[in-house]
Amino acid sequence: DYGVDESQIAVSLGSRFSPESFQETRDNLEALEKEFSKFDRDIVDTIGGLDPAENNPQARANLEHGKEYYEYLFQDATGSSHSIEEVEEMLYDGMERSLNSMVSVYMLDSDTYEAFLNGDYATSFTDYQAMMDFLTQAIGEEFPAIGDVEYTLNPLDEELANSGIAAYFNIPAIDGTTPMSIFVNTTSGQADMQALETFTTVAHEGIPGHLYMTVYQNEHLPNAWRKTIPSFLGYSEGYATYVEMKVLDYLDLDSNAVLLQRANTLFSNCAVALIDIGIHYHGWDLQDLEDFAQENGLNVEAMPDIYAQIQSNPTAFLSYYVGYLEFEELYDHALAELGNKFDLMAFHEAILSTGSAPFQVVANAVEEYIQSAA
Repeated sequence: DYGVDESQIAVSLGSRFSPESFQETRDNLEALEKEFSKFDRDIVDTIGGLDPAENNPQARANLEHGKEYYEYLFQDATGSSHSIEEVEEMLYDGMERSLNSMVSVYMLDSDTYEAFLNGDYATSFTDYQAMMDFLTQAIGEEFPAIGDVEYTLNPLDEELANSGIAAYFNIPAIDGTTPMSIFVNTTSGQADMQALETFTTVAHEGIPGHLYMTVYQNEHLPNAWRKTIPSFLGYSEGYATYVEMKVLDYLDLDSNAVLLQRANTLFSNCAVALIDIGIHYHGWDLQDLEDFAQENGLNVEAMPDIYAQIQSNPTAFLSYYVGYLEFEELYDHALAELGNKFDLMAFHEAILSTGSAPFQVVANAVEEYIQSAA
């Protein structure tokens, strides 16, 4: 109800306003009411006119100018300066490297390989706070210090909790004063507390992931705009996925088990990103996707559901997976350039120093680090 009550205007604005001001305010509110009413009617008419039978069941590439539109979505989601074709090459290379790693473990250490397939590798943690406390101490020699961090671990609402969610970081309000929050799945039977994926998810959302990154950049970025306004998901989710892989080093696990966990995760991530590009850039139909799954040892029976999910949500996973590959590429480049002069702490300072930014900006920061350390 946007009805205008002049007496309420008078009370709320006070006597210092002239009759002309009241009339101007009244006119503005009536105009606002008219435009909002029209906007509401347009929404109702549009939704009411949708025909479920005519819903587009195909990819963006099958729509007029859809492929070009996807290119913009891709750039927005990833922040990458690479073309889609170049990213595809990176993704296929990631899958190949993953397979080679898994095959090498199988050939040289079949016992670890079989134990990993059986799910025998896990952590000893029994609660989320213990994971956060452990990570806070473990990162000390490889990530810059941020001091004591005030945060809360809150249970995830049962209506939102499912077996696919272990935790998520709640982005704090710019002008808020309450502690930062991580919401964790405490629903019985939903989250396997000792699973490696639970531990890496807590690292992704907490320390040294989103929570840590937010605190560090609030302390170190030079102005409020850079701390709060830029939002490049390829950077933020790519960084958090990068640390997921990194924190496995802190666990007391067989090195080959860690290698398998990383390789398996990278293979899955690359496959999902390639499916997104295949559907929305190359116009894959379900048969094309099933052929891709068959060629790469994926579960063909799961492909109809995966096709429906990705067809409806283009680029939803690219920020995580392509963003991770961008950070991995920067790491490999710095290590190759510096050799034994490479310092992981300094590398992390470089990639954190930009705040949320396109990867060309992050690459420039890494180049500055390389030049200073050479």
